Amino acid sequence: GQWFFGWNALSDLGACKNEASRILFNYGCVLTGVSGMMFGYGVFKHEKSWLAMTGLVTAIGTIFLMGVGAIPETYGEPHLFCAGAFGFLAVVAMATSAVGDWRKDRKVYSYIALILLAICAIVTIPNQFGIFEAVSIICILVWVGSQAYKYYKMIGLIEIRDPLKEIFEEDEDRIRRKLHKTEKE
Repeated sequence: GQWFFGWNALSDLGACKNEASRILFNYGCVLTGVSGMMFGYGVFKHEKSWLAMTGLVTAIGTIFLMGVGAIPETYGEPHLFCAGAFGFLAVVAMATSAVGDWRKDRKVYSYIALILLAICAIVTIPNQFGIFEAVSIICILVWVGSQAYKYYKMIGLIEIRDPLKEIFEEDEDRIRRKLHKTEKE
C-alpha cells in the first residue's frame, strides 16, 4: 500500500512489510530467472553468431535476476550488484539481438530492440531511478515478448514427449481392447 510506481524501486516490493508482496516479488524473480535461463540456453544452442551471443548473455543475465529475488534489497550491495548486472546484461542482450536480427533480415525485431533501447536511454535523463527502473523493466519485458513471438512464428508450438503419458495411453488401449474382446465373447 505504500509502494508508488516511478518513485519506489521494484526491489522495494521484495523487502516491504507486506508478506505477499515479498513472496510474489522474490519468488517471481527466481522463477522468471529460471525460465529466462532456459530460453537463453535454447537461443544460444540453436542460433549462430550475434543471436547465439544474445542467448548466452540472456542465460547469464537471468542468473542475476534469480539473485535479485534470492538476495533481497535488505542485503544491500550484493542485491544491488545482482540488479545492476541483470540490467546491464539485458541491455547487452537487446543490443546483440538487434544486430543479429538485422543480419538475418528480421528487421522488425531489430527495430523493436532499438526502440526499446532508445526508450531506456531517454528515461535516464530525468535521473529519477524509480521511473528509469520501472520503464527499463517494461522495455525488457516487451523485448522478451517480441523475441518469444519471433521464435513462435519461426518454429510454432513444440510438443514435448511425455513418456508417462505414452505408458498410460498404452495401458488404456490394452484395457479397451481386452474389454472389447470380452464383450464380443
